[in-house]
Amino acid sequence: MTDNIEINSMEITLNDTNLTKQQKAILQKVYTSTKTSIIDIFNKLDKDSDVAEISNSIFRTVCLVMKTIEKVKLNRKILTGEEKKIIVLELVRISIISEIEDETTKAIVLNMYNMSGEDVLETVIDVTRNVNVTLKRGISKLFKCCKN
Repeated sequence: MTDNIEINSMEITLNDTNLTKQQKAILQKVYTSTKTSIIDIFNKLDKDSDVAEISNSIFRTVCLVMKTIEKVKLNRKILTGEEKKIIVLELVRISIISEIEDETTKAIVLNMYNMSGEDVLETVIDVTRNVNVTLKRGISKLFKCCKN
């Protein structure tokens, strides 16, 4: 997906990616706003990290990026679910490549992410969707008396 990524202090340049110009712009803004937190997550990893630690880091990074992108609007419109998904998956991949310095650790984390990243994101989406539906139903029942 991403063959050429150039990174300087606060900006990334994406080449050879399937993202549109607008998606790239969104990715860069989200990357800038989440970079410090992502670094904190990945700094806990090293080549001796076990599968649970790596999985936890991937999960936390996906959740962080997903939570951030939920707030993004383009021309006052919420992004589609597919756009969010594409951007989140690409941004986490870029973050792994750019923020993990040790090449061995980077290779291990990237390999795990390539095998499980999309499944992790889909699971988080499913859980979030179910929580939101349950919450809306509960609120509707709670305030049902006010409708009368």
